[in-house]
Amino acid sequence: MAYERREYIKINLPMIGFLALVTSVAIAAYWEIGEFLWDIYITIPNGFQRFAQEGLVDTMSDLIWNNLSSTFAAVISVYVAKKKISKKEIKKLSKFKVKT
Repeated sequence: MAYERREYIKINLPMIGFLALVTSVAIAAYWEIGEFLWDIYITIPNGFQRFAQEGLVDTMSDLIWNNLSSTFAAVISVYVAKKKISKKEIKKLSKFKVKT
């Protein structure tokens, strides 16, 4: 049989850390887009230029710090999970149910 139905998707612990990292970076990018749109359509047209973002340097530094902190948090959480959680619990965490 060429096609096999499974009720779950198995991923390993480093992949869970990577997914957490990617999710955090994506949320930060959307946040920065929201800040930009807020400044363009709300803050500046209403005469509050001093409350607007400083520009590209502010946005890039926010994204750099978010990427660094997200990477640090993902690496530390995977390390702690490997040390503190039993292998049985890790196997339970790495199975995601799929509705078909």
